[in-house]
Amino acid sequence: MTSKVTLSMIVKNEADRYLRQVLKSHLPYIDEAVIIDDGSTDDTRGVCKEILHDIPLHLIRNEISQFANEVTLRKQQWEETVKTKPEWILNLDADEMFEEKFVHFVEDISQQQTYDAIYFRLYDMWNETHYREDNFWKAHQFY
Repeated sequence: MTSKVTLSMIVKNEADRYLRQVLKSHLPYIDEAVIIDDGSTDDTRGVCKEILHDIPLHLIRNEISQFANEVTLRKQQWEETVKTKPEWILNLDADEMFEEKFVHFVEDISQQQTYDAIYFRLYDMWNETHYREDNFWKAHQFY
């Protein structure tokens, strides 16, 4: 039996950025999504509904952005996500994706019983094939 993977995300005005591509890339391995729309004024909500129409979607809208108080916003994200009783939480930003080969490993990761959390390297991409590495951007050196 496959474990339930719940995507948890905070978005704001992402409709014309990477959101569509990101959500499509995660669809093969997520069972549910909890998305906090933090005061978008574009069609971010519509994109979420369009792409995630085949899975349970909990789309919470903050009329007034809470980004200035990120602790409160992240607490809201956690509380709304936990309400769905996830087995695994995939906590990502609206511009974060896995390599295409991740889809082949996600079931093994979600079925293992050894670890309670899994961390991944984050590459700050300049474009589809090149990532940034300098004194300010080197997150990929850590998990």
